[in-house]
Order: sequence, then C-alpha cells, then structure tokens
Amino acid sequence: MDVACVQETRRGSGCRFFGAIGKRYKLFWMGSKAKSHSVGIFVAEKWVDSVVSVENHSERVLVLKMVLGDCFHGICSSLRET
Repeated sequence: MDVACVQETRRGSGCRFFGAIGKRYKLFWMGSKAKSHSVGIFVAEKWVDSVVSVENHSERVLVLKMVLGDCFHGICSSLRET
C-alpha cells in the first residue's frame, strides 16, 4: 500500500515521517487543536516528491494532490460530522 487515508490522527496540523529508513511513510494531517477530529493521508516515501499540494478544506477534509508520470491524482480524506 502506497497511500492510505486515516481519521482521528492527532491534534493540530503538520507532516512527518514514520517508520524505518527505506520503508517510511509521510503523514500529512489536518485538524483542530481544541478537538480530536482530524484527518490524514499517509504517502510512501518513494512518492513524497510527487506531492504538489496539500489543501485543507476544513479540519475534517484534507485533499492531497500528486503527479505520477503524466497523470494528476487527487486524494481526499474526510471525517463525517458526529
């Protein structure tokens, strides 16, 4: 698996690597500091340089855009209202 969307990741927003070198994933996440509602997208290290933008539409919606070869891809992670 090279890309995975996750929910309830952590508070605040940011990005960082997880895992051992050569087998790492970068987590891009967005959320609220006051609540635990947050979403994120893990991207395999080999594809991180293909990420062209990360946009938050709210604390519950994150869109990651990447270019692979000559194709443009948009990945959306969202969390519904409770």
